[in-house]
Amino acid sequence: TGAVSRWHRIGDDATLRERYAPRFAAAEPYRLRTPSRRRVYEGFATRCDESVAAAVLRALDAEVGADSRGAAGPDSEETRVRTYAVGAREGALDRTLRRACEDAGLGSPSTFTRIKRLLREAELIETVSEPQPVGRPRERLAARGALAAAETAEETVAAVRGVTG
Repeated sequence: TGAVSRWHRIGDDATLRERYAPRFAAAEPYRLRTPSRRRVYEGFATRCDESVAAAVLRALDAEVGADSRGAAGPDSEETRVRTYAVGAREGALDRTLRRACEDAGLGSPSTFTRIKRLLREAELIETVSEPQPVGRPRERLAARGALAAAETAEETVAAVRGVTG
């Protein structure tokens, strides 16, 4: 059977790298958004509620000036700041928000201690103690300044721009 096959076994075509190297070099950089939108939505919908989950996705999708990253969205640090800022805008309990962020795969509780500190230092959030009949008081997050004035996802993102340095 002297027919020439167009199919090659993996590793059988010595010219493969040569043919695709220029295409690869010329391609636009692309990065997958991780975690997925579904995981983020479910993490926040379960711990907070669906309105907070939807607000988080809107903030992650918002493209504002230099923060615009194309199809992949914001980097992981910007994602964390945006989600925590949304939680503060929505008046979430600090512990609940941290757990939602962890469930969504955005980082550990200690990661969000740092994010909270950054937002506090920028005077964009504060915590309000809610006394409990037994145990330590709960801390509810509250937005301040430009974050409190933000009415849209784009304004929320603009308010936290530059927080990560």
